[in-house]
Amino acid sequence: MKNGYGLVMLLAASLALMGVLAAAYAQIRIAVHARGAPSIWGLRIFLAAIGIGVGYVASLSFAFYGELISFLAFVAGFGWAHVPAAGILFIKAQRGEYD
Repeated sequence: MKNGYGLVMLLAASLALMGVLAAAYAQIRIAVHARGAPSIWGLRIFLAAIGIGVGYVASLSFAFYGELISFLAFVAGFGWAHVPAAGILFIKAQRGEYD
């Protein structure tokens, strides 16, 4: 086992979990704030495409740790690409916009 592998695994799993939660929140809240099905699906596809790109770059960055860490880096990158949208949608929800 590589030196520090356990710590990297814990960090990657934690970041992946937080990212998945942010992605889920953003994808769910888009339906509340966007108007009309084409707008909702357009935003979802746009966010997913950005997430896939960020996840791909993250997985390449951690490929030397192995496949599992690389996969967790992809999931984390995908999720963390949704964090700005999730933050904006959270603020709008707190203000009561579109509810």
